[in-house]
Amino acid sequence: MTITVPSAFTVDDVLKDRVALVTGAGKGIGAGVAEQLARAGATVIVNDSDLVAAEYLTAELTGAGLRATSLSGDITRQDTLDEVVEFGTGLGGIDVLVNNAGITGKKHLSDLDVETWNRVLDVNLTAPFRLAAAVLPQMRRKGHGRIINIASIAGIRVSVLGGAAYTASKSGVLGLTRHLSSELAVDGITANAILPGVTLTPLVEQVTDEDERVRMAASVPLGRMGRPADVGRLAVYLASEAAGFITGVSIPIDGGMTVLPGDYTEYRTTRREDPVWTATA
Repeated sequence: MTITVPSAFTVDDVLKDRVALVTGAGKGIGAGVAEQLARAGATVIVNDSDLVAAEYLTAELTGAGLRATSLSGDITRQDTLDEVVEFGTGLGGIDVLVNNAGITGKKHLSDLDVETWNRVLDVNLTAPFRLAAAVLPQMRRKGHGRIINIASIAGIRVSVLGGAAYTASKSGVLGLTRHLSSELAVDGITANAILPGVTLTPLVEQVTDEDERVRMAASVPLGRMGRPADVGRLAVYLASEAAGFITGVSIPIDGGMTVLPGDYTEYRTTRREDPVWTATA
């Protein structure tokens, strides 16, 4: 990932003086979120279990004149949680928590063992709960906080690629988000979830060819796959004061995929061939 900054670039101050922790931020959606938060003026803690990826993105951001620091570690481990709290305290306290780290597991139920099931739920659901609890004292002291959980449209549908464990974990994230919003509102803390649809990440590029990506884009009403920056810009809004009266919601960012059931490609073809549609278009 390469960060390019125009010569006249000026850091927006919408998140000035805010400290944001983004998990799983070394690449993909997490990197897009981290970059957009940094561009909005936040000091971003780039967390990833992959130390090289975390340090590379941090170097890209700081090299572009943005504020970022890396913190590697497995978020399911207590020592990482302890380090997060200490690290955040040293920066003045975490204002924004973005729970992005996630894994998929196995696709078919017949191949899904209990160990894999537990690992997927541990990373995708239990870790966001533990991180929210870990940073809560810092947010309470500030009287302000933003918790943003990166879920998936699988949370309101089913996962095609991730399997039962992934679907269950992302559905659980939505329930966790609703509960956090209710319980923490009195502390001035909001909690919301973002539900990405088909998103063009480096991993997707690695495991698909051009024809597959064209078919995936065709399944999206807006005609393209999402980009990590799309999710990042929504995260900036939810982290900002402009979204201070929004809490407990789950927002799909999917180009319209969840509007219609089934295959949108078939729907679009039918609409184009429908004489009534053609006559009135």
